[in-house]
Amino acid sequence: EPVLKYLKDIKWSRIDDPKGFKLEFFIDTNPFFKNSVLTKSYHMVDEDDPILEKAIGTEIEWYPGKNVTQKILKKKPKKGSKNTKPITQKLKSARASSTFSAP
Repeated sequence: EPVLKYLKDIKWSRIDDPKGFKLEFFIDTNPFFKNSVLTKSYHMVDEDDPILEKAIGTEIEWYPGKNVTQKILKKKPKKGSKNTKPITQKLKSARASSTFSAP
């Protein structure tokens, strides 16, 4: 993953209310997104039973055309079609964003 080349450090910390933990990913200046820190918080049902209640991640501020979680497909129009412009379609790929998206 080319984005991971810019990862400087990862910090773990406990959250008391609600119970859980937080991961902070410290990122060098890079050509993919503006954020210098990406955070993911995991909230558990209770301390004794490690069942995930919810997870909250940072919204990544992608630079235009640099979102590695999307694949852009450009299709040429069929011959004889009235539409002469290529069709552009964005598809999600299972990459970095899944780490910061809620499960």
